[in-house]
Amino acid sequence: MNFSLRRALRSAIKNRTERDFEDFIDRLFFLLYGDDYIPIRRVKDKGNDGTIRSKKKIIACYAPEKYEEGKFRAKVLGSGKKKGDFDKYKEEWQEQFENWEMIVNHDIAPEQLKLIDRLDGETSIKGLKQKLLIIENNL
Repeated sequence: MNFSLRRALRSAIKNRTERDFEDFIDRLFFLLYGDDYIPIRRVKDKGNDGTIRSKKKIIACYAPEKYEEGKFRAKVLGSGKKKGDFDKYKEEWQEQFENWEMIVNHDIAPEQLKLIDRLDGETSIKGLKQKLLIIENNL
């Protein structure tokens, strides 16, 4: 992929936030996985933004306009009375889907990787660079 196209894609992904980013991930995963990918409704999704059945994987998305560590921790672990996506996954999905992956619209910060790696089970995080490589390798 040439530099200009890569830069344009990087900007397009990074500038997508919240539901717009989730829609982008849905479209990308439909291209990659076809009917094996199941998008989940955007409200009351029980911590599941999408499912890859053959990989037994639940997807959670986090796409802020600007990354803040505290907000990321709250998204994953919860805050106060509000449960985080990982707790929802453990309660609702882990028995059937053993893998949980957080997808973000920015480059992964070291503290994000440390947090995700400390969670119980088969967890991972994918950021902007990984999404660009996926697109590049499937063009």
